[in-house]
Amino acid sequence: MNRSILWVAAFALLYSLSSCRHSGQNGLSEHDIKFVKKAREADLAGIKAAQLAVSNSKNPRVVAFAKALMDEYNNALAKIKDINTGSPADSISPSHKQYLDKLGKLTGPDFDRAYMNAELNNTSATMMIYVDAMQGREDSLHSYAETHAHAIQDYTDSAKKITASLK
Repeated sequence: MNRSILWVAAFALLYSLSSCRHSGQNGLSEHDIKFVKKAREADLAGIKAAQLAVSNSKNPRVVAFAKALMDEYNNALAKIKDINTGSPADSISPSHKQYLDKLGKLTGPDFDRAYMNAELNNTSATMMIYVDAMQGREDSLHSYAETHAHAIQDYTDSAKKITASLK
């Protein structure tokens, strides 16, 4: 799927979603709170996976991608870490934990292929989390989500190229 098709689909999603009412908690709606939780979890899982790639991969393209992605996720996480969602500290989902455990057992080209294929899927999913957060808004959360959606799309494009070169 090329970039323009993905953006068309993303913006179609924006227009199809209904607006959310505010819950009153720091001015955040339930939709906003869910976004922040999903974004934090995706960022944390992405950071952990990138750390594995930096330490386990011997492929310079994979390592460079992982370092850049880790920087992006750390930057994104730093910007939303102080938003109070009314829940305890962030954690990684069981499915992400399982993925990280499996990834940690791989080595060499098997690791590189598994990591890059998973990050291709993860960056696409993460971008959709950000696009969903932009629906029906024109505020700082929208601006934050839009900025990071563009960056994540760039990483998705890079992941496609690297993944294709690993086959």
